[in-house]
Amino acid sequence: MVSWINEKIGASDGEVNKMVAAADGQYLKNKIETDVYQEQQQLLAKAIQAEGIAEANGIQEMNNSLAGSGGEAIVKLRIAEAIQGKRIMLLPVSEGGMKLKTTDINRLIETVGIKALSGGNDGVYCRKNPGSNIS
Repeated sequence: MVSWINEKIGASDGEVNKMVAAADGQYLKNKIETDVYQEQQQLLAKAIQAEGIAEANGIQEMNNSLAGSGGEAIVKLRIAEAIQGKRIMLLPVSEGGMKLKTTDINRLIETVGIKALSGGNDGVYCRKNPGSNIS
């Protein structure tokens, strides 16, 4: 009887040891996976930081070059390139902005209409349909 009990205890100890080993193995596997994930995220964070620093340095260098000699000419050239081929209409301006109260709209429409009829529309276009000329 004692041997039977010792046999059952030995079998139970074996099962417990097997369960402990499985739990320890799962713990180590999970720990390795989380360590790898943490390392990946740290590398990704370093890459993002390096990219941000490089972009900031590039912007700083661009600002420095534009502030130096010839910078104003570069800005003017970029503006000229941006508006090349676009139609421009000049309107009367006073006191820092266009004053519609003092602008003779009827005279402006008359002038635009005469230019449109004569074929010299000089950049006048309709806002609702930018491709069409005002007539």
